[in-house]
Amino acid sequence: MRKGGTHNNLRSGRGNSVLADSVQGGTHFYGGIPAWVLLVVVVTALALLAGLVMWVTSSGATTLHAGRVAMVETTTDTTTTTTRAVTSSVSTTTTTVASTTTTARVSRVFWQGTLSLGMATGNISFSLDQNPPNAGDYGTVDLLYQSDGEVHELMATAVAPWEAGGVPVEDQCAERLNSVVGLQQVEVEQGTTLCFLTNRGRRGVLTVTEAVKTSLLDASVTLAVTVWDLQK
Repeated sequence: MRKGGTHNNLRSGRGNSVLADSVQGGTHFYGGIPAWVLLVVVVTALALLAGLVMWVTSSGATTLHAGRVAMVETTTDTTTTTTRAVTSSVSTTTTTVASTTTTARVSRVFWQGTLSLGMATGNISFSLDQNPPNAGDYGTVDLLYQSDGEVHELMATAVAPWEAGGVPVEDQCAERLNSVVGLQQVEVEQGTTLCFLTNRGRRGVLTVTEAVKTSLLDASVTLAVTVWDLQK
């Protein structure tokens, strides 16, 4: 019995001696794995984890940036499309302006010249529907002169004094004659301008260039006359 106990004590003492030697030599064990191996594993794992986190963060930022760029490009494309649509709408709008063309009347002169009427000249009336005008009687005259030595008067189928200045053209005489209806006799003096109408419907204009009224026998007027032809 003693012998066996002594052997066990010796074995136990040797085991404690080996553990003490291992601690003193700087070698530590954890479940049979050296401590430095565990340290390397832990450091490597931490490095891999840190790298994974950085990669995930970088990928997320890149994706977000790409998303923002795509959003900006989409917005720009939408704005461009809208602008083109508006421009197209405006460019296809056409405004039509009606134009009116007025054809001016072409007046043809039937006769133009100077006439003198009065007792001193021997002619007090003329037929202006003839070219050249002929002195006529009361039944065929287009222009008749009469005076009492103080007042000069002219008579025609229709007369209308022209007071706008200058000498009117045919269209102006037509408007003037239409505005003064029923007038056939008018008092005149030097400088008077009249529009008139002949028996056959010809329009004319005359200006008194000279008026003499010293007495009944020598009363007379000199006229510058234009007669236009009938419109066809």
